Amino acid sequence: MAKSTIIETDTTWKETRCSQCGATIRYSTDWNHIPDLCRKCLDKKQAEWKEKRCANCGTFIRYNVNWDYVPDLCTSCFEKQKAEWKEKRCVNCGATIRYNVHWEHIPDLCKNCRDKQKAEWKEKRCARCGTAIRYNVNWNYVPDLCINCRNK
Repeated sequence: MAKSTIIETDTTWKETRCSQCGATIRYSTDWNHIPDLCRKCLDKKQAEWKEKRCANCGTFIRYNVNWDYVPDLCTSCFEKQKAEWKEKRCVNCGATIRYNVHWEHIPDLCKNCRDKQKAEWKEKRCARCGTAIRYNVNWNYVPDLCINCRNK
């Protein structure tokens, strides 16, 4: 009994070129997707992808070695962390203030207004004992004596 052999006809197979290196790629006309990379270039492209664990939950994160920034958090942890940041308006100028919901003290002033407010406070020495006295430049009366010397 003779073995039957399947003879491949050239009418169902075609050739194209690799978009990376120009090598010949054979493909069947029955395929839904015509490849644009040869096996060597495809393997090289797939080798650029690595996995690491999410710093928060341990889920695997796929990343490309060519990326400038490799994420430390998976998409769901990143979205949860992003949702913890809120915005409100500065009570003084109306600028946007970004704050985290876990902060113990949520600021009422933006950085510019806070810096301006801090600049209004000065320090001078008590005329009697030399202790530092903090005063505001907007005060009508700047004290010469500290609280202890005033109360004596």
